[in-house]
Amino acid sequence: MRKTTDGGLTWLPAHPANITSGHASNDSVLLPDGTIVFASTSSELPDRYFGAIRIYISHDDGETFEQGPLLCAGDGNLIRKPALCLRPGGVIRLFSRTCPGNAGWGSAGNRSLPSYTCESKDSGRTWTKPVPSGILSNESKIDVISRDDRTILMAYNDTPETGWHEHSPLTLAMSRDEGSPWENILELAPAPGNKCQPAMCRERDGRLNIVYMHRHTAIEHLVVEITD
Repeated sequence: MRKTTDGGLTWLPAHPANITSGHASNDSVLLPDGTIVFASTSSELPDRYFGAIRIYISHDDGETFEQGPLLCAGDGNLIRKPALCLRPGGVIRLFSRTCPGNAGWGSAGNRSLPSYTCESKDSGRTWTKPVPSGILSNESKIDVISRDDRTILMAYNDTPETGWHEHSPLTLAMSRDEGSPWENILELAPAPGNKCQPAMCRERDGRLNIVYMHRHTAIEHLVVEITD
């Protein structure tokens, strides 16, 4: 865990966060009462290696985390690399990267499966069962962000089949029904090649900042202004 007190210009030294089942590309949300809810890819289950999601909760600004529930798909598919967004009424909504249960991570040529979604209405302590959402996951990381009380935005790879070296195009989609259905509104980066691993944040003026990995060699930065 590292913290910044100047908007990210400088960072304090790192210290252990008491999160033991982690993996790269996790996500968190900060609740109005200061609680941090952190979702981490889990390798705890031998039959779901990197195919489940562990929740952690902090009540002391990230100094320590308590272990929350372990989330799995009920149909044998594997879910990881969670993306979280805070919705009206304190609801936390989660979306996942998805892989067929009978295929290894990074396998090419499989049909893309839906991103799975679930929600918590009690600050991350309990969650609904992860179920397929209305958008496909190209076995690649996604990111989501709340635009307003009605709208969720998602950056994802809109590709019908999985391909370890073909995570493209990178697309921005919008949902006004809590994740089903979705509408593609902007192509952020065209095919071919890897244009993936997106992360998003909003500026105070509402503009959307998106960074993503370009062909495993560079980080690209986009600024998007969405008008109704």
